[in-house]
Amino acid sequence: MENVKAKFGYGLGVFAVLPMSEQFSVQPEFYYNNKGAEYSENYVINDANYTETINFTLTYSMNYLEIPVLGVFNLTPEFSAFAGPYFDIFLNGKADIKSEYNIEYSDGTSDSDTYSESDDLKSDNMTIPGYGLVFGGEYSFGQLAVGVRYSMGLNNIPDDDVKMKHANAQVTFGYKIK
Repeated sequence: MENVKAKFGYGLGVFAVLPMSEQFSVQPEFYYNNKGAEYSENYVINDANYTETINFTLTYSMNYLEIPVLGVFNLTPEFSAFAGPYFDIFLNGKADIKSEYNIEYSDGTSDSDTYSESDDLKSDNMTIPGYGLVFGGEYSFGQLAVGVRYSMGLNNIPDDDVKMKHANAQVTFGYKIK
């Protein structure tokens, strides 16, 4: 879809580092994540008697319990790269629809209106569990860490014919308890 924009979201979670060697660890994680997207379309219809402009926006906001299991490669004592699968469970979400139209008639008059609706997304319509891949890197200084990651959903989000998958870029901040 060409008119889809990323939606700012948030996540909060915990992780454990299970060292296998000096260079490799397994890192199971447990996150509450907010994901979503915004789709918009704008139409202009020109006729001899009027010009109609329609603006349509659909915003999805979805909350998940996400469980990644990452293989962590310690490239230096401070910098690590990681990759692995994740599984997620849809908790709840909303779909907000907003449309506006404006009609300019050739006689100089006009008409306009707006419509909005918010619907709860049901887990019955979602693929549970979801799954995908995560990869990224992290820089640690002491017990603090800053990382970047990209997660790519491999399954269709709704459990129907609509083709939609998650794709998330994240900046992470962490505190490691030793």
